[in-house]
Amino acid sequence: MVKPELRLNLLGAPQVFLNGTPVTGFVSKKAQALLFYLAETQQPHTRQSLAALLWPEMPETTARTNLRKALSNLRRLFPDHLLISRHTAAFNPDSHFCLDSRQFEHQLDCFQAETRLKSENFEDLATALALYRGDFLAGFSAAALPFEEWMLARRGQLHELA
Repeated sequence: MVKPELRLNLLGAPQVFLNGTPVTGFVSKKAQALLFYLAETQQPHTRQSLAALLWPEMPETTARTNLRKALSNLRRLFPDHLLISRHTAAFNPDSHFCLDSRQFEHQLDCFQAETRLKSENFEDLATALALYRGDFLAGFSAAALPFEEWMLARRGQLHELA
């Protein structure tokens, strides 16, 4: 059985595709932000830290309830791409996915790793630059200050590379 391919275009205005079809059905911008954060960071996060990231102004119990709803929504949309436990949530690095920001960094690394300049190296550079459709998560807001700060820091890193 072929696993569904998830494509996340986070450079420029964010786009999410599953098997080539645009994904709709997110319960909120914060659910989208959660997917973007988990995919981009590629590491497990505690539920407590995720709740604080996206609902910092709410009481902890309300924030955790909202997180549960967002995780349930994402689990329904992307069952093969998330690893969710009672205490943590993570993006599944073994799932079938493509993340343009990571691909961009990888192509630049390939270009920079080669000490002799050859035409193939410039193809790596051209591929990387073609991936850079604009600033990281351009035009996106989750209305959560900690997330926005993380997003702006990541945007700066990728912009500097470009």
